[in-house]
Amino acid sequence: MRLVDLVHHLFVSTFGGEDIDNLPEFMSDPTRKRADFLLFDGSVVVEMKEFVADRIEKIRKIIDFHRRLSDWPPMPDGTWLQDLLAAHPRGAEINAELRDANTQSVEKTIRDANGQIRATKVAVGREQAVGLLALVNERVDVLDPIVIAGTVHHLLRKRNPSGSLRYPSIDLVVIFTTAHFVVGVDGVTRLAILSMCRHDDPRGDELKALAHRVMEA
Repeated sequence: MRLVDLVHHLFVSTFGGEDIDNLPEFMSDPTRKRADFLLFDGSVVVEMKEFVADRIEKIRKIIDFHRRLSDWPPMPDGTWLQDLLAAHPRGAEINAELRDANTQSVEKTIRDANGQIRATKVAVGREQAVGLLALVNERVDVLDPIVIAGTVHHLLRKRNPSGSLRYPSIDLVVIFTTAHFVVGVDGVTRLAILSMCRHDDPRGDELKALAHRVMEA
């Protein structure tokens, strides 16, 4: 079973999520912007986004260019890019290139999800619901989850010239990836799952509890 299907199962079967496509507000207009699921009696609105290779082509070209140079070390499957770059003599330079490209790619995903979650909150009359974005990375190995997490955290705090948050409808982001793994203190290899929210969010404890519940399910 693909990772995106497992995450779908998590929200629908484990948490009893309601498919937003089946709500009367959206069934009458299949083109209407919407998120994917409602959880916990509508208190959480979930949008899932899957990273696909063609959306991050610029990042892959940067990595492929540097991989062809003589100072690039072997990179076995599952290697975290930041571990490799930390010891690379040009790590800071490469990271700067990746950061710019990564921000452009991830920001489009964040922007689209913010609009879908906002439209759903308004349509179902739950504008105070938590907006949860689930980012799924199954095959794009050049997207180091640590880099994605840093970019997402930056975008969650990004503000308009007026001072308002640029993407206020997203409160919590959970990243699921099988392109990278982590080894626990018990020596067991597991999926890399990361979560982030705004540090100054007054619902911080609630969001952290929700993130923990999702990550432990």
